[in-house]
Amino acid sequence: MTWSTVSRVDGGDSYLYSPDCNNGDYFAVTDFSQLNDKGKLRRFLDSLARERNFILEADVTGRRVNSFIPLFGHLNWSRSTFKIDRINSLVDVSSRQNLVRPDLEADTPLTDLATSLRDINSELMLKFIGQSDMPGLDEMVEASFTATDPNGQTYRKTNYKELDANRLFGSTDGYPKRFVVRPEQVTKQGNLYVVSGTMGIESASDVKKELRYENTYRIVEDSIRLVKSLFTKP
Repeated sequence: MTWSTVSRVDGGDSYLYSPDCNNGDYFAVTDFSQLNDKGKLRRFLDSLARERNFILEADVTGRRVNSFIPLFGHLNWSRSTFKIDRINSLVDVSSRQNLVRPDLEADTPLTDLATSLRDINSELMLKFIGQSDMPGLDEMVEASFTATDPNGQTYRKTNYKELDANRLFGSTDGYPKRFVVRPEQVTKQGNLYVVSGTMGIESASDVKKELRYENTYRIVEDSIRLVKSLFTKP
């Protein structure tokens, strides 16, 4: 387990790692919120020298939570978190000879794919409501693309730009002050990835409108293409 006492403005998350799966795809951010004896942990951590980075050999019990899209850690960099409820032992092994440290330079293909899918998904959803100028988005929509709005009307690639904020949310007078896209779940079937979540707009008076979306993407090598979108009322 990593631990840092270095002063930072941000970052520095503690995480668990294994020498057998030593890349960021498998690092798990530590979550001590369910720990039984927080006082014992605090006393140990307070004994560590200031302004140093540590490797701790940790024997812990708890539950690992995984997500396809990175959701954990500062700025959502990790695909996993480990909710620790008991610490059986914690030893500072930072000075151990031949210690295998986290390989921060190793390739992270799963995280890279998930991050690209998350970012493209958000930009495409913002494009529907006229709030993305990311270049090349039209090329990420398949020729056979179909979309269905909350009223059941179907659109194809030839006319999907008609599917704007008004058709998605109804009247948008006084909107928007803010747009929000929240991916919640990703399921995989072969080379198809289905991203579901919510998107919403917020007015200057903090009135919110929200709907659910389900986007199907086809991923082949480095190519991500939007195949289908379904929008429904929450």
